[in-house]
Parts: sequence; structure tokens; C-alpha cells
Amino acid sequence: MPEPTAVTRPRGRWERARDGGLGLLAGLAIGGVAAGFVYVDGRERLARLDADRAAQAVEVEQGVASVRGELAASRAFESLLRARVAADQALNEHDRANFGLSRERLRSVGVALAAVEPSLVSVDAAALTEARAQVDAALNEVAPDALAQRDRLVAVVRAVDGLIPKEPLG
Repeated sequence: MPEPTAVTRPRGRWERARDGGLGLLAGLAIGGVAAGFVYVDGRERLARLDADRAAQAVEVEQGVASVRGELAASRAFESLLRARVAADQALNEHDRANFGLSRERLRSVGVALAAVEPSLVSVDAAALTEARAQVDAALNEVAPDALAQRDRLVAVVRAVDGLIPKEPLG
């Protein structure tokens, strides 16, 4: 006798919907798991990027602090040079008998020396204080004759010249 064959009947609408719904649910579950992995990986990458950014910010801040220090040292050195130029100008104006201009230049020396921070340009603080005192003395005490006043100005020029470092900054 012949073997009975299985009869397949056509699938109905509800069966197709049930199988499609299961497939959809399975797809959503697999997609959710994959999205979870992507989310965790993204958070790890974001944490690494934040750490890298923080390290770069610290490095930039250190560079800025270094540049600010160099700028302050350059400005202090510039003040020393301005004081030296003003001292020379004061002496030159005194030699030309322009005593008023000589005093103005001497005031400029005092202002420039006041702006110098000794630790920034490797200047002896005692020598800087002595130079400032010489400038104040030359401004406050008028010598009885021009030669004595010139000697004071020469002493100021030498004192300011002695403050300027012979070695380059850095």
C-alpha cells in the first residue's frame, strides 16, 4: 500500500501574522542587545576622550604658565634696559645744561627700576635697592654745583649698568 503523503494546507492569515510577529520580536531583541553593546562601547570611548581632553588641558595650562613667566622676565629685563637708557639720557641732558629734562629722565629711571622684580631677571635685590636709593638721592638732594650733580648721575648710570645681567635670559 502506498505511503500516505502529508497534506499541507495553506497557511492562514493569523498564522502568517503570528510567525511575522515572532520574527519581529526576535529582531527587536537582537537589535536591543546590539544597541546595548554600542551604547556601552560609546560610553567607554567618551570616557577615554574626556580623559585625553583633560590631559591636554593640563598640558596647555602648563605651557601658558611657562609663557607667562617668560613674558614677565622679558618685561622686567625691558624695564632694566629702559632704566639704563633713561639714565644715559639724564646724564646727556645734564651735560647740555638742560637740568629740568635731566630730572625728568632721572624720574623715568626711578619708575623703570620700580617695575623690576629682582627674581625674574637674576638681579641682586640689594644692588637693585641701592640703585633705587641712588636715584632717590639724586632726585631729592640738589647738589650745590653742576659737577657734584654730574658725579651723582654717573654713579646712577654705573649702578643701573651693573644691574643688567651679562648672560642672556633663559
